[in-house]
Formats: sequence, C-alpha cells, structure tokens
Amino acid sequence: MYHNPRCSKSRQALDIIKQYTQNIELRLYLTDGITADEVVMLTKMLNMHPSEFVRKKEPAFKTLESDEFSIEEWSAIIEEHPILLERPIVIVEHATGAQQAIVARPPELVRQVMA
Repeated sequence: MYHNPRCSKSRQALDIIKQYTQNIELRLYLTDGITADEVVMLTKMLNMHPSEFVRKKEPAFKTLESDEFSIEEWSAIIEEHPILLERPIVIVEHATGAQQAIVARPPELVRQVMA
C-alpha cells in the first residue's frame, strides 16, 4: 500500500485492509521516495496514465504549467515530487499469484480487491 499516514483517506483504507489481513506492506513513499520505475509499474498495474493518478491540487502540480507529459516524463516528475502521487494506492496479491492495484478513493473501494 502506498501510504501517507497523515492522510485520512489513506488511514481509512488501511483500517479496511486490516479487517481482511494483517499481512500488509506499507510503502511510505513521502519519506522513502518513489522511483520512476515504480511509477511505470503502477501505470501498468492500474491501467492508467500517470496524469490520472496525480494530485492536481498540489502546489507542485500547479508549477508544471501543463499535464501533457509522457509516461516517462510523469514518472520522473513524480519521482522528484512524490507528493503528487494520489493516495492511497493499494496492490493486492491474490492466492493465484495475480496482482491487482487500485487507487482507493474512496477508501471503501479496497473492499472490492480484498474480497
């Protein structure tokens, strides 16, 4: 789970996940950082362009003056400004080994991938 403990939506999603499992790997991307490669991976797992999972109200976004960037450009931008990553992003590995990722906004969406 790409998690920001200061974000109420992220905390709510974590609480829902704990109802299903205690085996949770938290990725504190704001303190630990996020790599451009991770952003590319998230792009594939979410089946979304990075412009669809960035926080457009953040001051760092407003300084960009555009949102027309390639996946590689967005990946570098998010790596430099991890605050732009929408949160929470949850990745679930199912018993089959298949992985599924969602942007858990609203947090209740987590239930769909945990079931």
